[in-house]
Parts: sequence; C-alpha cells; structure tokens
Amino acid sequence: MPTPPWKSATCPPAHSAPTQSLFPSIGVVFALTGSLVARSLDGDGSAGARVVHNRVRRLLPSLWLLGVVLIPSMLLHGWPTDTGERPLVWYELLYWIFPIADPPGDDWAVDGTGVLWYVRAYLWFVLLSPFLLRLFRRAPVATTLAPLLLVVAYTIGALDLDEWGLTGTGLVDLGTYGTCWLLGFRAPHRRDPSDEVACATWAWPPLR
Repeated sequence: MPTPPWKSATCPPAHSAPTQSLFPSIGVVFALTGSLVARSLDGDGSAGARVVHNRVRRLLPSLWLLGVVLIPSMLLHGWPTDTGERPLVWYELLYWIFPIADPPGDDWAVDGTGVLWYVRAYLWFVLLSPFLLRLFRRAPVATTLAPLLLVVAYTIGALDLDEWGLTGTGLVDLGTYGTCWLLGFRAPHRRDPSDEVACATWAWPPLR
C-alpha cells in the first residue's frame, strides 16, 4: 500500500512542513483562489482564454526573477549533473520558464525551490479552470468529489502514481487540493463557511 499523499516522499517537502500542521492554510488558499478565478470567468463570459492569460501573466514574472537569481547561484555552488538526489537535467530548466512540472533545484537551494510545487499546482488549476467550471456547472457534486477519488485510489494502492515520476507528483497535488479549488467555485453564487472549514480539515495533517 502506498504512503498517503500528505506523507509521501514523492510529494513536495512543503506539504509536510511543521508550520502546515499548525496553520492549515494551503487548502483554504486554493479554495479562495478558485473562487476568484471562477468569478473572473463568470465576469468575462466566454473569454476564458483571456482570464487564463491574465492569471498566468501575473504569475510567471516573479518565478523568472527567482530563477535569474537561483539558477546561476546553484551552478556556482556545483549543481551536480549525475549525482545526488537532485541532479541537474538541462532540459528541466525549461520548467523555470513555464512550470508545468516543478522547477528543478539542488540540495543547496532546497529551501527556495521546495515550495515551488505550489506555483506548478496553481498554474495547472488555472489552465484547467475553464474546463472544470463547465463540468462543475453540469455536475457540481460529482466534479467536486472526483479529485478525492483520485487520492483514495492512490492511497489504497489501486493507482500507483509513484512510478509516474513528476507527472504522478502533480496528479497527487491536483487530487489533494482539487476539491478545495472546486469548492471555491461555489463562492461566486453563494458562500458557505463550511467550504473553508472542509478545506482546512483536509489540509491539516492531524485530522487526516
């Protein structure tokens, strides 16, 4: 049986940070951001591409600036290409430009790069939001629960995502926080405080 996603070694280290146990904020942040994205999509009607473009345009420059600082620093500190837990793979540097997977980093910069899973997860949620919102409007309950089913299948061993590498890690994050993002879709129409409570509970390790 695989390790649950909130304890898995394949999950980014930020998931299990000590502060996450005390302040279960990540699930709430995803819910609130999902609400803002849904409100933008509702306001722009069918212009989903414009909403996605604007969100991505605001997200990427800060990542690029961080990459301009960290990538040369990691290379100067001897980022290995064939040893260590985080060897340099040159083509993966493209993820610093468009993070469809975690931007790579070495052990020296893990405190700075270990949290970038959030940028990658946010990008995927934004890219998928026009499609997810259409599904949510047609079947809100089924769409909201679908990410939880992915996590359950992974946890009980019915779906082995560990062998999928970076793709598997991304799917675990989408499953873990996808329901929080989708609960945020309710907010433009009606706000229920229990949504934030549910996300905080799901994101708080002692309650899982």
